[in-house]
Amino acid sequence: MEAILYGILSNGLFFDRRLVLPRPDCEKKSVLVLAQYLTTEVIGLTWIYLSSVGRKVRFWPRRYHSWHEHFVLAPLYSLVCAVFFVSNSSKQGVLPRLNMFIGLTGMDWIMKQARLLKMGTNKLWNSFFHAGMIVLSRILYIKIRQKQ
Repeated sequence: MEAILYGILSNGLFFDRRLVLPRPDCEKKSVLVLAQYLTTEVIGLTWIYLSSVGRKVRFWPRRYHSWHEHFVLAPLYSLVCAVFFVSNSSKQGVLPRLNMFIGLTGMDWIMKQARLLKMGTNKLWNSFFHAGMIVLSRILYIKIRQKQ
């Protein structure tokens, strides 16, 4: 049934093909930026969830910790991180990466002081996470956005 529906829709019986064709490069660039953002978001969120399973990172740490609090705050944390990564990945040099690393470490420090984030015994894990995501965001920029 899906193959028949796909065949009808792809032949253009129900919609105008001009709506599907790409327009100028500005929309193509915005689609590539969105693809880079979503890829970075998914990878970062997966990494955060895996580290929370290993109890390296906890959001809203309390004596009795439920997963509900973690699933509320972890996507917001990953969203902010992904915005940092995507906005600075196009810049060349060491200084933008250092600024990203310091900014994200500062955000973690503020969240720790507000008692919204608790790191495990290994504080090096978070630095490894940020450094790895900074390198990965640059690689994604090269793979996705520069192949226009």
